[in-house]
Amino acid sequence: MRWRDHLTRPATAWHAVLLLTAVSVVIRVGGDRWWFMLPVLLGPRWPWLLALTLTIPPFARSPRHAVVPMTLALGIAMYGVLGARLGPARMIRGPERDVRVLALNAAGRPDAVTQLMDAMSSLGVDIAVVVECPAQSADAPKGAYEMRAHGEICVLSRLPIIRVRTHPGLGVWRPDGNDAALIVDVAAGAETLSIAAVHLETPRDALEQFLGVRSALRAKSAVDSQTAVRSRESAAIRHWIRSQGKVDVVAGDFNLTVESSIYRADWSDLSNAFDHAGIGLGHTFTAKWWGVRIDHILAAPTVWVTRARVGPDLGSDHRPVVADLKIR
Repeated sequence: MRWRDHLTRPATAWHAVLLLTAVSVVIRVGGDRWWFMLPVLLGPRWPWLLALTLTIPPFARSPRHAVVPMTLALGIAMYGVLGARLGPARMIRGPERDVRVLALNAAGRPDAVTQLMDAMSSLGVDIAVVVECPAQSADAPKGAYEMRAHGEICVLSRLPIIRVRTHPGLGVWRPDGNDAALIVDVAAGAETLSIAAVHLETPRDALEQFLGVRSALRAKSAVDSQTAVRSRESAAIRHWIRSQGKVDVVAGDFNLTVESSIYRADWSDLSNAFDHAGIGLGHTFTAKWWGVRIDHILAAPTVWVTRARVGPDLGSDHRPVVADLKIR
């Protein structure tokens, strides 16, 4: 059989389904577990869409036989590989909300809070969690918002702030992770809403090992070392949040995708706002050729997520994630 004839066979379309399914499974199994998976987990995933070209010749020759594998391959590519979401909670729970929460990594920009407050008014945000918040933000005019700042975390709230609890390591430089976390209690009508703000260790140093041939040869030790730090820090912060009693929302820059084994071990018991009520890819960090979703708003069973989306560009290399929450 000629190669051209082989490409047009309906079975070839199923090869794309198998390949994309395998990629989706490997990302989930190996993400932050196998060192060589780090650039697959956090790097560009769109090249895997080239597997969809396997479905084109069979579809052109016999649409009736190729439409099912072509549709499956496209669905697996979008949901399983690229991480696109359809937001089923939007249809189930409707547009109701008690509070709108925003999470942003401000990248230390001096004008970040001023620009954010302008955006909060236009976006109707009630509470904003900001990590890598510049120190001079404490002196910025707050208008209708209260602000609490500690270390590199700022929380701005239109609702009255009742109490702030800080992680004992927040603001203390450590070689083994940020330990950046605090909890703010706000009065939401007759209820008290507790929101934890977190900023977990970045994998940037480990990722940079893959940029050159020489460094890639010694990437394993660097990736394993930093992954161990990230795993310990994530588990410790999650343990501290649990020790504080009822916490309704956890928001911030996790530096973890939802497929990461670290994320699934420590945070998957909470509802990811964008997973449940977002539409599209939801990239919150974008590089030149790709984006990833590493900033999250997570909800405990005490609240429902009714809407989630990525907000406008506020001048940082991260974009904010915004979620509408209904208190049960």
